[in-house]
Amino acid sequence: HGADLIGFVDKNFTRLKSQPERRNAYTLDVVIKAFRNYVRKHPRAKIVWEQFFELLVFDALIGGTDRHYNNWGILEKADNSQFIRLAPAFDNGISLLWKIDEYGPKFNQDLIAQRFVRRPESMFKKSTGGKYDLYEVLGALYSIPEFQGSGIAKKVFERLSSVKIGLLKMTMLKNIPQNQEFRAEKKELQIVCQYAIIRLGLLKTELLKIDKLYK
Repeated sequence: HGADLIGFVDKNFTRLKSQPERRNAYTLDVVIKAFRNYVRKHPRAKIVWEQFFELLVFDALIGGTDRHYNNWGILEKADNSQFIRLAPAFDNGISLLWKIDEYGPKFNQDLIAQRFVRRPESMFKKSTGGKYDLYEVLGALYSIPEFQGSGIAKKVFERLSSVKIGLLKMTMLKNIPQNQEFRAEKKELQIVCQYAIIRLGLLKTELLKIDKLYK
């Protein structure tokens, strides 16, 4: 888990017992230090930089705001601790207007200004205080030397640009079980789909800006 990797570079983090204290110490800077420490010991693990960036892109797309230190990790072989890859994205439930009764009306009221769509914050604290929003954290991570010349922002942009909006909408409405108990009826799914489409457009704009700024 990320908490274990952070503990190797910040002993104070491991001594913090309460969740609020740990979350307050959970800065993007300490995560970067944890990755650098891990890659230094596992040279084949350089790929985790791009994989972690892609994970945060995924969060920005779905409006995922719960990527705390126990919601990401690295996979290793159990017998010899050999690096495999960054763990696939898990625990993504706090996303996609998950409080549909509260967030749905706010989103509908704000479709033109798009303030609500941009508002969700990531779990990563800034060293200067406050949190990055889900788009800001992408630029902050991408600005470090490890991404120089990687071109991953452009590659991810091109992959996202291949997504057909009509197919995205049809897939969500056709494949997600429509269930009143779980607030997943057609009217709710249509709102969630529109939310994802707007986030996709904003994300592509952000990726292009990042790619141009840090080439």
